[in-house]
Amino acid sequence: MERTVSKEQTDWLYKFCARHYVPWYDLQTELVDHLASAVEQRWQTEPNAPFEATVEQIHRSFGVAGFAPVVAEKQRQLEKSNRRLRLQFFKQYFTLPKVAVTLLLAAALHFLCTLMPQNIWWTVLAAAFIGLVVLEMYYLARMARLKKQQTRQLLLTNGLQHYLIFVMLYGQFWISNRIGDENNFQIGNWRYYLTIAIITVASVGLHSYYAYYKALHQKALSLYPQAFKKVVA
Repeated sequence: MERTVSKEQTDWLYKFCARHYVPWYDLQTELVDHLASAVEQRWQTEPNAPFEATVEQIHRSFGVAGFAPVVAEKQRQLEKSNRRLRLQFFKQYFTLPKVAVTLLLAAALHFLCTLMPQNIWWTVLAAAFIGLVVLEMYYLARMARLKKQQTRQLLLTNGLQHYLIFVMLYGQFWISNRIGDENNFQIGNWRYYLTIAIITVASVGLHSYYAYYKALHQKALSLYPQAFKKVVA
């Protein structure tokens, strides 16, 4: 009868990966499968080989860096696939029919400015910048709530990204230029239209990123349900 890795030994392999700087459950699972298969393969020729010593020998075969190259390669793969998925969600708002919503947002901001006296157009645009910050905080809170459902770290959903750094830098540029010349942001000036474009694209970017993060959360939940809190029916 062939010797196989037991449940207790599988649990030990998870702890072994954690001790060797792999805290993410999804990557641990891949490594545990690899290590367990390698151990069982060794047992086919050496059925009496001690389990833990065999695992240590297999780990040494990874080289002096241990699991680090595997972690780096997995991170690179996930960043590439997640970046592609993020772009897909973002591009949806510039294809029919969602492009109409994007254009309507820009038109609504422009229309709101035209309803106001010229001397407070800058106030409307400044309020829009503030609104972006509030929107980002709202989405970050929603994403953090989803993240709290995880009981174990996952490389797939690791990290929350902030996308308004450029917007805020442009906002500072906008304010400094407006103080120097209040005609810079009047209708007909390129800075006025650039500001509306940036506010529109940033709003779409935030919304699409939240949609992307929810999709990633659902993917992680379906692939690694053991890493999430159990829902009581």
